[in-house]
Amino acid sequence: IKMKKIISINNLNISFDRNEVVRNVNIDIIKGKTTAIVGESGSGKTLSALSILKLLPNNARVTNGEIIFKNKNILSLTDYEIQKIRGNQIATIFQEPMTSLNPLHTINKQIEEMILTHNKLNTNQVKRKTIDLLKEVGLDDVAKRPKIYPYELSGGQRQRAMIAMSIANNPDLLIADEPTTALDVTIQIQILELLSNIQKKLGMTMLFISHDLSVVKKMADFIYV
Repeated sequence: IKMKKIISINNLNISFDRNEVVRNVNIDIIKGKTTAIVGESGSGKTLSALSILKLLPNNARVTNGEIIFKNKNILSLTDYEIQKIRGNQIATIFQEPMTSLNPLHTINKQIEEMILTHNKLNTNQVKRKTIDLLKEVGLDDVAKRPKIYPYELSGGQRQRAMIAMSIANNPDLLIADEPTTALDVTIQIQILELLSNIQKKLGMTMLFISHDLSVVKKMADFIYV
């Protein structure tokens, strides 16, 4: 069966200053499936994934290769072009949701902003969509109380809020970078099930990054080590 690739990473090299830290990475991410990158800490998993959205740290740069998405090399896009893709066509969930959520804004406001950045909807439509998203990720209590701030939520609830934000615009690809590492084991299982269910329901493509083979075994259709 010929499977459709949503992204092809070809011969990717990344360097910090002059030290090459990622060498000759080749990954195909298959549409509608979960592809996992698994490896120990410091092996370059996150750097390889961040390069898809041109979100590398300041002292890191791509020295070779290409990342093809919708027949274009992402690495040659302008900042303006990549901003249209980030959070819209390609979304991310990181390890620690508190670093991605703004402590000064309510959860609802942050999801509403994510929707409005890429869609022309009226206030009522945005509010309704936000409540639907919160319910979708199992945050019914937050949906009933729209004035909740990130610090009022547990780690698992914050990660659910991040998932709601990441799927707000029905992305083609969701990059989940160690999304359960900071959570305890029972909550980890719930979040992984939620991600798996959403991926199937929306037919979304997922790139899942982990150091844990037992997690990857449950989640992934394809695995790169």
